[in-house]
Amino acid sequence: MSILQSHFESRRRYIVDRLKQPGYEEQSIQWIQKAKKEIAENLEEMIELLFLDAEDEPCLPPIACFMVKELQTNKEYQTFATMTDEQLQKLNQVDREEILESTLQIINEITNLQRTMFVMLHQNKEDILIGFYQKNPQKYSTLHYDENDRHGFDKSIYQKKIRSLQNDIRVVSFKRFCSNEPVPNPENLEAFKNRYETVVLPKVQEIVSLIEPNLVKLDIFLNPVIQYGVGQIGLKGMLKRLDENLTALHEISKVEYCPTLEMTVKEYLFLEAMNNAGKVKELQPSK
Repeated sequence: MSILQSHFESRRRYIVDRLKQPGYEEQSIQWIQKAKKEIAENLEEMIELLFLDAEDEPCLPPIACFMVKELQTNKEYQTFATMTDEQLQKLNQVDREEILESTLQIINEITNLQRTMFVMLHQNKEDILIGFYQKNPQKYSTLHYDENDRHGFDKSIYQKKIRSLQNDIRVVSFKRFCSNEPVPNPENLEAFKNRYETVVLPKVQEIVSLIEPNLVKLDIFLNPVIQYGVGQIGLKGMLKRLDENLTALHEISKVEYCPTLEMTVKEYLFLEAMNNAGKVKELQPSK
């Protein structure tokens, strides 16, 4: 599974798990209705792509047609596709959860098949594919985020934790520790690297985890602490950079509809991985 597929499946899983909770009955019905519409549109698009491919030396394998037809006639899909709002509202908690799960499964199967077909056509019939989407602009999915999460995570909680580092004994101890570290020997960089990974880095991660454990995955939070330890910046400079990076992360959480810092970290790592791989534009963007 690609980074892209895994990421969107994870985002949709978060949404569905939240919709299962008490108090989300109305939102879950709205999500199912959106899913029904998206599934129908995606199936229609895949059928059109199959016909387009069949016009001249098909590159899509015969199984693609079989899989599309199988998804069309899927019993679970047909069950919720024909349900009215009134029927959905009358569902008990268990049945509602089952419908959400089956809807999620169908969505994942369809988007994965759709992406596979897109990639194969892009590799073999790029001009034809581009022409198709010029006439039929892609409809991007909205099932992996909730508009109500547009304000992002609560930044003030973590800003307070950053400020509290100013008086934390562990920060003072780290500075003292770094001042007693031997100067790296250029002829033995392997030993320096080993000491950094086994001794220094855990101390840096401990300090960053005081803000939020998930932030230890991001260099933009580790680096200011390291720079403070080796004397490149002062304590105020470290706190300022940490706060600036938190603000930048918060902007991502608003743009990408991430209600928690944990989800925002995952989104940041996803965007970073896509950028490093040179995948500026894939089958569907993050929103």
